[in-house]
Amino acid sequence: MNRLFLLALLGFVVAFSGAPRAMAQGSLPGAITGSTWELVSLTPAGGSAEDTTGGGITMAFGPQNAVSGSGGCNNYRSSYTTTGSGKIDFGPPATTLRACPEPQGSREGRFLVALDAVNAYRLQDGRLILSADDGTELVFTTQAATGGATPPPTTLPGTGGESQAALWMALAAAVPGVAGLALRRAAAR
Repeated sequence: MNRLFLLALLGFVVAFSGAPRAMAQGSLPGAITGSTWELVSLTPAGGSAEDTTGGGITMAFGPQNAVSGSGGCNNYRSSYTTTGSGKIDFGPPATTLRACPEPQGSREGRFLVALDAVNAYRLQDGRLILSADDGTELVFTTQAATGGATPPPTTLPGTGGESQAALWMALAAAVPGVAGLALRRAAAR
């Protein structure tokens, strides 16, 4: 019985402790990761630059290669990898699903499309410039420089399934111990 209890306890500890993080912080400079950025100019591929100052589009680089912010209406969260000096790739963003009035909705859409195309970054004159080979360019300044509001949350709301997943993992970890105990008792008879 003690062995069964210890196996179940071990299963719960493993399930609720979370998986180890495999991805380390990228090699972005501290000046980038230590600031919240506001988009001030958006140039889509083949288009002209649009002044987005005050549009509420923000970006903050967090731990474990996470990036989050506001698209001007919805919050988003994504991941990024740096693949060399000045090279960056963003994963597909997860966003909240608020209905957005115009022009915020279409601007947010252009921003997310542009972010997907980005493959390079640079700091120039206190600005973060994200660009792509197709001519896409996103220009950010720090929120302190633009007088922006507080940064957006670094996580999106949960879906409610997280606690159920941990319970299922704990049960899956306990089942082999219970089965082994039953087999041992049957063999002893």
